[in-house]
Amino acid sequence: MDRTNPRLAEEWRFLWLAGGWVPRGATYTVLAADRNREMSLYMISLGLLPGRHPLPVSYHGSPLAEPPNGADFLLFFSCGSAPPSGYRIVQAVEGGYVYRREGSE
Repeated sequence: MDRTNPRLAEEWRFLWLAGGWVPRGATYTVLAADRNREMSLYMISLGLLPGRHPLPVSYHGSPLAEPPNGADFLLFFSCGSAPPSGYRIVQAVEGGYVYRREGSE
């Protein structure tokens, strides 16, 4: 293989593992400490999480909404482990955490 990118492999793996905790029909937000990675994760998630509904908090580095923006699930990549108010941890996965909004069961 030519021109492999380990950064994208980390993102792909995280979404593959975290996405298994997000049921079809649910909304989700992807958050990352770095806005460029957040955009990359968001774009990859569109292909890896069919049947789920993404709610971005940024687009190409520009904020769109204040996290957690009402999403059923938060996928935290390489950022804090403490859930935001109103969310509980569902699973720690390689590269981050999956949180679920309380009352969204």
